[in-house]
Amino acid sequence: MNPLKKIKDWIARGKAGWHLAGGRSSLKQGKYKEALKEFRKALKASPNDPEILHYNAMTLLKLKRPEKALKCYEKILKNNPKLAEAWNNKGVVLKELKRYDEALECYGRALQIDPQDDGTWNNKGALLDTIGKPEKAIECYEKALEINQKNAKAWNNKGVVLEELKRYDEALECYEKALEINLENDETWANKGVLLRKLGKYEEALECFEKALEINPEFADAWEWKGIILEDLKKPEEALKCYEKALKLNPQDKTLWYMQGKTLQKLGKHQKAKKSYKKALKIDPEYKKAKKALKELQMKG
Repeated sequence: MNPLKKIKDWIARGKAGWHLAGGRSSLKQGKYKEALKEFRKALKASPNDPEILHYNAMTLLKLKRPEKALKCYEKILKNNPKLAEAWNNKGVVLKELKRYDEALECYGRALQIDPQDDGTWNNKGALLDTIGKPEKAIECYEKALEINQKNAKAWNNKGVVLEELKRYDEALECYEKALEINLENDETWANKGVLLRKLGKYEEALECFEKALEINPEFADAWEWKGIILEDLKKPEEALKCYEKALKLNPQDKTLWYMQGKTLQKLGKHQKAKKSYKKALKIDPEYKKAKKALKELQMKG
């Protein structure tokens, strides 16, 4: 190699590494636009580096730009067609784009290269559940757990499918297994809470949602479910506070506005209830439940 080219390559690799580190730091802090700028600079210095392309794709996904993320993985695979991780990640992006057959094909390619990757088996299971094949999804989760008994995501996801199949005792066991491995998983606490509510165990369910919110106070769904449980426990004033929290985090959720309206109506706050129903209808003018509730209130005067 020409000595001058060798020096230039070495400098480029150094620049790329510097910007990669900066991008990863910004990504970890949730500063996605800053991260993207750093990864772009890194790619300018080293345009085919699979690690930089991967982090660039992850950031693009966070910024809701899956089509561009897909191009990153396609570029990686063009140069590294035997990289199982890239096939798996391409599958994740295709699932996001609802291109399910292509995603399934990518997971298949990844597993041909590395059949012992429990993460890919887990992702394949999640996709099969999405496309309405719960039994096949369970097979994938069991394969993931055969490879790695400590895969908390696979335990959680297996629990979700078993719950869909109304195999509640088995589902609860899976959630508990997942939490034994990772007590800090807000999603699993919430899933366990939803299941316990189905089983009529309201106080235990409430504890689960409180735990989820202790871990992640920005978890809108957990605030919503906590509100629902408090309604079950005949505590509408407390439920209302939860819906308000959820709506601050997710103001475009028509169901939340409707539920807030119903609770306000129960408390005799009819004018405020009307406003909530109108908010729901502003998001979806054809929302039948909100239409009906608003009409009934207007008839009462």
